[in-house]
Amino acid sequence: MPHADQIQLLNRNEINDSRWDECISNAANGFLYSFTWYLDQFAENWFGLVYKDYEMVMAFPFKKKMGISYVYHPALVPHLGLIGNNAGDEIFHAFMNCIPGMYKLIDYTVNNAVKISTNGCTVTPAANYTLSLQPSYTELSGKYNTNTIRNIAKQTETGVARAGTTDVIALAKKQFSQFPGNVLAALDRYITLNNNCPEMNRCRNYGIFNKENELEAAASIMFSHNRLYYLVAANAAEARKSGASHKIVDAIIKDHAGRNLLLDFEGSDIPGVAFFYSGFGASAGFNQKLHINKLNALLRFLTAK
Repeated sequence: MPHADQIQLLNRNEINDSRWDECISNAANGFLYSFTWYLDQFAENWFGLVYKDYEMVMAFPFKKKMGISYVYHPALVPHLGLIGNNAGDEIFHAFMNCIPGMYKLIDYTVNNAVKISTNGCTVTPAANYTLSLQPSYTELSGKYNTNTIRNIAKQTETGVARAGTTDVIALAKKQFSQFPGNVLAALDRYITLNNNCPEMNRCRNYGIFNKENELEAAASIMFSHNRLYYLVAANAAEARKSGASHKIVDAIIKDHAGRNLLLDFEGSDIPGVAFFYSGFGASAGFNQKLHINKLNALLRFLTAK
């Protein structure tokens, strides 16, 4: 069990970005969402726990409301967790025990396959759909379900083209206009993210345009750790039953088939979305949602309002 003095808490301005990002890049369990340049776009504030000399790291976005400090997941950051080689149950719990007591509420989804035994912690599974792209396109498309094949067939005369990030986000904001303001703001920051992230991680955008050259459906993916992250997808109202989204995912698969890559659809416990992902042969793995509430009874009541 690592000693507590081997894990240090660093505020954002105390973190060595190059050392942190080097740890993420070199870790077998590294993920896009834990890079400093990614978190800086979507988390209002975050602190890091660092083991020894950046051998392992763990990021915690936080906010403060009604005088209560709490850990949360920002929009477009579906999960985080302990990043580093040889990360196991013991050191994960050592990290969790180093979260300052001032954080009375913790909602945190971890990608680590660890056994959670933190006192007062509720753990629920969070589905995450992925598809290995190592087989050939012929093999992959041969596993599409009937619904997926039928929808792709609706778009036989339509080509999938490249789209600009700004246009993809504009379509997403139009589709999701009723979403909370923090989600819409995160979509705006996605444009900034693409302009400021390392070249190897840049967005690649797919779109289907109508006869008036208007974007009807789109998806934006990013690259990291032999993964394609399916981060943003959007459809105009008239395209939602046309098979356009199926055609776009099919194009992503076709472009990257036969390579050592994993298409990460991210999670969804919404049946219709899960059905869409599984229709391409994607299988569900599970992250773990942690919820810790250390508030007294009165504050629990007030924060539940």
